Amino acid sequence: PWWPPTRLHAQLHDLFGHTTFRPQQEAVIRAVQAGTDVLLVAPTGIGKSLCFQLPALIAPPGRITVVISPLRALMRNQVDALNGCARRRGESDVAEWFDFERKHGCDWEGMLARGYRLLYLSPERFDTATARAALARLYANGKLHLIAIDEAHLACEWGDLFRVQYQNIGKICENDFPATTKIACTATAPDYMLPTITQRLGLKAPMVARSCMFRPNIELEVRERVGAIRDFVEKQRPRLIAKQQTEAELVIIYFPTTSEVDKAAIMLQRKGVKAEAYHAKARNREDVQTRFESGETRVLVATVAFGMGVNISNVTWVIHFGVPSTLELYYQQLGRCGRDGRPVKATMFCSSSDFVRFENIKTTPIAAASRSKLEQYCGQHDRCRWSMLLDLFGELNHQI
Repeated sequence: PWWPPTRLHAQLHDLFGHTTFRPQQEAVIRAVQAGTDVLLVAPTGIGKSLCFQLPALIAPPGRITVVISPLRALMRNQVDALNGCARRRGESDVAEWFDFERKHGCDWEGMLARGYRLLYLSPERFDTATARAALARLYANGKLHLIAIDEAHLACEWGDLFRVQYQNIGKICENDFPATTKIACTATAPDYMLPTITQRLGLKAPMVARSCMFRPNIELEVRERVGAIRDFVEKQRPRLIAKQQTEAELVIIYFPTTSEVDKAAIMLQRKGVKAEAYHAKARNREDVQTRFESGETRVLVATVAFGMGVNISNVTWVIHFGVPSTLELYYQQLGRCGRDGRPVKATMFCSSSDFVRFENIKTTPIAAASRSKLEQYCGQHDRCRWSMLLDLFGELNHQI
């Protein structure tokens, strides 16, 4: 149903505690309510997830929104936040993530009876026969409200060589539930990616909503990496110790590999830093995430497994020891800091040798082009780094 502005704003306040919408949010929500597919490209921290969460929560009872999301950390973060808001209102949980079958069996209809409004699935789970059959039944009974694809740029970056189920999302939607509205959200899709994203996700004549990608409170810094991990730990220890002595300053340090993450976390712990490792092979990663979000752990040492979309407001420093695989991924990861609006810093320690490890890795032309831009970004010393990032997204004339 179409909601008048006063009622929509009231729901925004009642459900999320916000008094006003951020740029693009209300227009996108209106489009979703009208049954229009949407491709939303907006910077990290701007509130893209609210654009599908609010429509899900104000939908008629007994209707479910499916959110396709790539990472456990991201699903866990959003589900916990949604359920936390519901509990503060004195209500039962409204969201569940991909392991709900283990918790509740395969009773998809019963999930609706328990009051869930959003179900988070990985693309692999979405592409299973069990999930497709269950969602098709919900669709046939008029109970499938909306399909949201978070981190939609991965349909280009990952869909060719890695996690190929991203390529199947559009086909599944067209075959199994063609009339269901879709919204795709991303912070890292340059203009040249948009046609591919639209095609692979099966968006039909979508409204394309763009916001400026500039994050003025984040200071960008690139330093030459000298020495090994041990040298890095010794040099950064005083600043990390100082940050953990304040009440509300968290740090994320990204390393390219799980072995480097484990090694750095142990070294930092031995130096008195409240650090823990997070990567896809860590069995206790959900507990680590909980301790980091609560502030018990002050420094999270992580691979790319922790990053996209995770919303923790008091991260004040994001460090990269070595380069990520693309410039878009770097923008995505540095966007973990500064979400509460205060001045923060993103620092990359790199060297020319960092790019050697990519030479024998099979990649897509899109990823190769982005990696070349990342190499230029790292080597540039006489140009504003924010202007280089904004160039990536076609914002050539933005005043910084």
